Amino acid sequence: MKLILVYVVVAALALLVQGARINKNPKPKPKSKKSKVAAAFDETGISEQLGITPPNDLLTVTFGKIGQNLGNDIYAGKTIVIPTVEYPVKHKVYYTWVLIDPKFFSSENEESERTYAFAVYMNILKLNLDKAYAAAKYLPPRPRPGTGRHTYVALLLEQEDKIDTSCADAPNFEYHRLGFNLPALIANYSLSEPVAGNFHTAEFPDNLEEACKTVCDEDEQEEEGCEEEEEEEEEEETGCEEEDEEEEEEEEKGCEEEENTEEEEEEEEVEGCEE
Repeated sequence: MKLILVYVVVAALALLVQGARINKNPKPKPKSKKSKVAAAFDETGISEQLGITPPNDLLTVTFGKIGQNLGNDIYAGKTIVIPTVEYPVKHKVYYTWVLIDPKFFSSENEESERTYAFAVYMNILKLNLDKAYAAAKYLPPRPRPGTGRHTYVALLLEQEDKIDTSCADAPNFEYHRLGFNLPALIANYSLSEPVAGNFHTAEFPDNLEEACKTVCDEDEQEEEGCEEEEEEEEEEETGCEEEDEEEEEEEEKGCEEEENTEEEEEEEEVEGCEE
């Protein structure tokens, strides 16, 4: 009996020692996967260039019929008008929206002043840019010819509260767009790291005639497509009109035949009565 008890105690101690060893070397927790948006910002180097934590959510930014799509190319002529910005914002929370070019200058000697702000809007409620405070009114992105491909980054940041824009030191980047410092903006006005973002690229080659020809060809194709659609609509309308006319003629003929039949019946009745 004593031997059995000793065996049980030894086995229990062995289990305790093994458990302690396991606890000392716990398995590492699996790393959480990056979102598609965050991965795109990191892979393109935007996060490092701007000195920010990449956003996890996608910000919908649309220029007319064309929207940003994590690095797609949009011709500068299509971004003349301020875009619409969409995102499921929080109720009664103010936001800041920026549109910036992290590499406005491609020269390494001008690295300290290579970020340019094309738009900075603050105190945004329900993503209504018309009623927001424009610290830098929207300027259409315009890559300089021959400077390569530029990236235009749109970011949405949460504000702790409404920013006082009535004071003399209110944020104003209208005449200080070059050298825009996003981390400083975040620190100075207690903004969050970007909650949502998106970006597109654009380029003007050295040969502007070639670029203009490409754009003109695209516009002509669009116009031809529109003309074809209009012709199809006209054909449909013509077909509908012909069908309507045929139906009306058939109805009129039917009515005339009915009237003739009724007249014949009346004549027969009159003749019968006379007889």
